[in-house]
Amino acid sequence: MNDRYGHRAGDLYLKNVAARMGRQLRPGDTLARLGGDEFAVLSPHVRNRRDVEEIALRLERCFDDPFAVEGSVIEGSASIGVALYPEDARTKDGLLHWADAAMYVVKRARRSMAVEAGQFSE
Repeated sequence: MNDRYGHRAGDLYLKNVAARMGRQLRPGDTLARLGGDEFAVLSPHVRNRRDVEEIALRLERCFDDPFAVEGSVIEGSASIGVALYPEDARTKDGLLHWADAAMYVVKRARRSMAVEAGQFSE
């Protein structure tokens, strides 16, 4: 992103992403940028994994429409990993680790599907 459009555009893109994602959250949910293009959502009032997966789906849909940044149209996507307390982990670090691992499972699955569809080769 920064290499192609510049750092200012990259920063504006991340602000637009955060704004879209923030609109998908419920009162009491917290969105935080961890660094780079990584975000975390804390949803303290979920009842079960289905609630968390619904939030994740809404966040993925934030990327359905392209972003307009400084005259450029930017297509984005998200890989989302879900961790649920206390089933997956009982500490902040454990939850982040679990969510990160789950996200990489999603990324690998998407990459494999793209390779099978002939979209790119490894």
